[in-house]
Amino acid sequence: MVYLILFLLEILVLYFLSRKLTKKLGGMLSTYLFAVLFLPGTFIHEIAHFLTALILFVPVGQPEFFPEREGKIMKLGSVPIGKADPFRRTIIGVAPVILGIVLIVLGFGLLIKNEAFKNFWVVLAAGYGVFEIGNTMFSSREDVKDAWIVALVLALVAVGLYLLGVRFSFVPDSTLFRKIATFMAVPIVIDIIVLGGLRLLTLEFVKSK
Repeated sequence: MVYLILFLLEILVLYFLSRKLTKKLGGMLSTYLFAVLFLPGTFIHEIAHFLTALILFVPVGQPEFFPEREGKIMKLGSVPIGKADPFRRTIIGVAPVILGIVLIVLGFGLLIKNEAFKNFWVVLAAGYGVFEIGNTMFSSREDVKDAWIVALVLALVAVGLYLLGVRFSFVPDSTLFRKIATFMAVPIVIDIIVLGGLRLLTLEFVKSK
């Protein structure tokens, strides 16, 4: 249970770090450079929305992978999603988060199993991949606008089952969540390093002026 809680806290921390980092870079880079930097992550994010919508038989439009600047905030790509019930919209909305976590965990698991981290270029590519996925996998407010309805319904169902005497026993696999929590710490560390580097560059630039 400890590692499950740690994993959830890591997701929360990574969410705020990714928002801060993309906002910082969005204010420093041109739209074109920003698009190139985050293109792989944006592609994975929007494809997750797109494929999930297709699987759930929800009308979906053409994915857009080029970011748009809205004031000081850079909005990454988008996928037009047709009308659907709150449950399907929420599943479509959180699909990039789920896919991102799966890719990070499976990727590190395979690399460690094959001892691929002995190769410098593999380490560099893995670091960039984690940076991309970790900073583009989170859903926007529009993606999860119906999530509160789903949460309310699930809570009511849970209360109803409890009152009826139905009990579920969930004991998370500590070994599995220990590995997941360990791997999810990597994008957090990378974001902290990048944000620290950007801060130092900003301070040096201010001093030089």
